[in-house]
Amino acid sequence: MTIYSAADMGTYEEFLKIFKEGEQNEISPSGRSLLFTALCNTKSKERYKIANFLINKGADVKNNNRRWNEHVFFLCFLMDDKI
Repeated sequence: MTIYSAADMGTYEEFLKIFKEGEQNEISPSGRSLLFTALCNTKSKERYKIANFLINKGADVKNNNRRWNEHVFFLCFLMDDKI
C-alpha cells in the first residue's frame, strides 16, 4: 500500500503506519496533493481523521482549483454529523 492509496482508501491507522514526516505536502505524479487525495476517501470518519492529521502537520490548504474547492466544501458542509 502506498501513502496515496492509504489516504484514498485506507483507515487512519493504516495511513499513520506508512506516513513519513514531510509527506504532508507531497504531490502525486497525477498532480494531486496528499490532502486532496485524503478528501476523496469514501469512509467519512477516516477521511476526516486523515485530512485533519495532514492539516495539523501543515499541509497546504491554499490550493485554488475548482476540484479542490468542491472537496473542501464536501468535507466542511456535507460530512456525516456523527463524527
